[in-house]
Amino acid sequence: MPPETPPSPDTPPPLARTRPRLALTEFARRRDALVTRVQKNPVRCSVVVVGLVVFVVAGWPLAARGWDAFWSLPHAGRLTLCTAALIGIIWAILHGMPLGLRKWVEEARLASVIGVAWAVAIGLVTLIVAGAWWVMGAPTPLPPDQLPPRALDSIATRAFAVVAGLGGVALLVIHYRRQRTTEADAVRAEAANVRAERASDRETTKLFTERFTTASEQLGSEHAAVRLAGVHALAHLADDAPEGREDLVQMVIDVLCAYLRMPYDPPPKRWRGDLDGQDIAEAEATGETLLPSNTSLQEVKDNRAERLAFSGLREVRHTVIRIIGDRLLKDTRWRGKNFDFSGVVFDGGNLSGAHFTGGRVSFDGAKFTSGTVSFRNTKFVGGRVSFIRAEFIGGKVGFFGSAFTDGVVSFEVTVQVS
Repeated sequence: MPPETPPSPDTPPPLARTRPRLALTEFARRRDALVTRVQKNPVRCSVVVVGLVVFVVAGWPLAARGWDAFWSLPHAGRLTLCTAALIGIIWAILHGMPLGLRKWVEEARLASVIGVAWAVAIGLVTLIVAGAWWVMGAPTPLPPDQLPPRALDSIATRAFAVVAGLGGVALLVIHYRRQRTTEADAVRAEAANVRAERASDRETTKLFTERFTTASEQLGSEHAAVRLAGVHALAHLADDAPEGREDLVQMVIDVLCAYLRMPYDPPPKRWRGDLDGQDIAEAEATGETLLPSNTSLQEVKDNRAERLAFSGLREVRHTVIRIIGDRLLKDTRWRGKNFDFSGVVFDGGNLSGAHFTGGRVSFDGAKFTSGTVSFRNTKFVGGRVSFIRAEFIGGKVGFFGSAFTDGVVSFEVTVQVS
C-alpha cells in the first residue's frame, strides 16, 4: 500500500473548517426567518421599528441624566461591585437547581420552608430599605431619643406592616404547599385511572382473545353443529367488542369471510335408488349425473355419508351469509367494514335488505352456481363494490330493488353462463 500523505501544515483541521460553515448556515437561516416574518406581518414590524426609534430618541436624554445621577450618589462604584458580586453568587448557587429547589420546597418540613421564606423576605426588605437610604444620599440616622413622634409612629406602622408581610409570606408558602399537594394528588389519581383503564383494556382484550380462540377452534371442528356454534359465537363476539376497537369487529368479519372463501367442492352425486321418478326426470333435465342403480351397497353408504357432511357444510356457509345479512339490516358496528367475498362459491344465501355502507365489498371471482342468492333491496352506499370476473353459472341471483349510490361500482369482465 502507498504511504499516507501527511497533512499540510497550512491545511486547517476538519473541525476548524466546519465551524465557520455552521455559523454561516445558522446566520442565513435566522436571516431568512426574519425576512419571512417581516413579509408576513409588515404593519406589525413597521410599528415595532418606529416605536423603538421613538423610544431611543425620547429616552436618550433621560438615560443620560439617570446615568449622571446614579454615579453622583455616594459609594456608587462600590455598591455596583457588591451588587454584581451578590448576583454572581446567587446565580452560581441556584444555576441548574430550580427543580431541586422546588422539590425541597415541596418535600421539606413546613416550618423550615416558612423560616427560609421569612429570611428571604427580610433580606429583600433590608435591601429595599438600604437602597432607598442610599438613593436619598445616605443621610446619618438620628438616635431614637431625637426622633419626633410622627417618625416614631411611622416606624411603628412600618413594623406592623413588616410583621403582616411576614404572615402573608407564611400564608403564601402554606397555600403553595397545599396547591402543589392537591396537584400532585390529582396527577397521581389521573395516573392511577390511566393504569386502571389500561389494565381493564388488557383484561378485556385478553377475554376477547380467549373467546375468539375458542370460537375459531369451533369453526374448524369436523361436526357441523359445533361449527354452527362457532359461527354464532364469532358474531356475538363482534357485537361485544370493546368500544373504539373496530379492528376487532373487522377481524371477526375477516374470519367469517375467509371461511366462505375456503375450497368448496360441488355436491356429491345422488344415487338413483334414493330418488323417485320425478326427481330423476328433473335431474336428467338439468344434466345432473346420478349414481347408477347397480352401485354397490358400500358405495351407497359412503355416498350418503358424503352427502350428509356436505349438507352440514352448506348449512354452515348459508348461516354465515345469513348472519352477515342480518347484522347489516340494522345500524350496527358491522356497517362500514370491508367484506371480501372474492372467489366464494355461492349456492344459496340471503343478503336481502343489507346495507353495505362504506368500506370495500368484493365479489371478485365469485361463482354463483346454484340455489337462490338474494340481493333484494340491498343498499350499497359509498365505498367500493366490485363484481370483476364474477361468474353467474346457475341458480337464481336477484338484485330487485337494490341500489348502488356514491362510491365506485365495478361489474367489469363479468361472465354470465346460461
